[in-house]
Amino acid sequence: MKFDVFFSICQTPVDGHTPSERQMFLNFFDQVVLADELGYETAWVAETHLSCQIQKQNPGAVIPQFQG
Repeated sequence: MKFDVFFSICQTPVDGHTPSERQMFLNFFDQVVLADELGYETAWVAETHLSCQIQKQNPGAVIPQFQG
Protein backbone atom coordinates (compact mmCIF):
# COMPACT_ATOMS: atom_id res chain seq x y z
CA MET A 1 0.00 0.00 0.00
CA LYS A 2 1.29 3.48 -0.87
CA PHE A 3 0.71 6.56 1.24
CA ASP A 4 0.96 10.25 0.36
CA VAL A 5 1.36 13.21 2.69
CA PHE A 6 -0.48 16.53 2.38
CA PHE A 7 1.01 19.85 3.50
CA SER A 8 -0.63 23.20 4.01
CA ILE A 9 2.05 25.73 4.88
CA CYS A 10 1.65 29.22 6.26
CA GLN A 11 3.24 31.43 8.87
CA THR A 12 1.32 30.17 11.88
CA PRO A 13 2.19 31.91 15.15
CA VAL A 14 3.61 29.65 17.87
CA ASP A 15 3.64 30.95 21.45
CA GLY A 16 2.98 34.47 20.16
CA HIS A 17 5.89 34.40 17.68
CA THR A 18 5.37 34.25 13.91
CA PRO A 19 8.25 32.46 12.15
CA SER A 20 10.00 34.13 9.24
CA GLU A 21 9.29 32.90 5.72
CA ARG A 22 12.79 31.40 5.68
CA GLN A 23 12.15 29.41 8.85
CA MET A 24 8.72 28.36 7.62
CA PHE A 25 10.23 26.94 4.41
CA LEU A 26 13.11 25.28 6.27
CA ASN A 27 10.56 23.54 8.52
CA PHE A 28 8.51 22.52 5.49
CA PHE A 29 11.47 21.06 3.59
CA ASP A 30 12.64 19.21 6.73
CA GLN A 31 9.19 17.63 6.96
CA VAL A 32 9.21 16.68 3.26
CA VAL A 33 12.63 15.03 3.62
CA LEU A 34 11.42 13.13 6.70
CA ALA A 35 8.26 12.01 4.89
CA ASP A 36 10.44 10.69 2.05
CA GLU A 37 12.70 8.85 4.51
CA LEU A 38 9.61 7.32 6.14
CA GLY A 39 8.50 5.98 2.76
CA TYR A 40 5.71 8.34 1.77
CA GLU A 41 5.13 8.22 -1.99
CA THR A 42 4.15 11.80 -2.83
CA ALA A 43 4.10 15.17 -1.06
CA TRP A 44 1.05 17.28 -1.88
CA VAL A 45 1.08 21.01 -1.10
CA ALA A 46 -1.98 23.23 -0.85
CA GLU A 47 -1.91 26.51 -2.75
CA THR A 48 -2.06 29.03 0.07
CA HIS A 49 0.36 31.82 -0.86
CA LEU A 50 1.69 31.44 2.70
CA SER A 51 -1.51 32.75 4.24
CA CYS A 52 -3.70 30.70 6.54
CA GLN A 53 -6.58 33.08 5.79
CA ILE A 54 -6.43 32.51 2.01
CA GLN A 55 -6.80 28.77 2.63
CA LYS A 56 -10.22 29.42 4.11
CA GLN A 57 -11.37 31.71 1.26
CA ASN A 58 -10.40 29.92 -1.97
CA PRO A 59 -12.85 27.13 -2.92
CA GLY A 60 -10.92 26.21 -6.10
CA ALA A 61 -7.35 25.90 -4.88
CA VAL A 62 -4.73 24.13 -6.99
CA ILE A 63 -2.61 21.41 -5.38
CA PRO A 64 0.87 20.94 -6.92
CA GLN A 65 2.53 17.52 -6.72
CA PHE A 66 6.19 16.78 -5.93
CA GLN A 67 7.36 13.19 -6.39
CA GLY A 68 10.62 12.08 -4.78
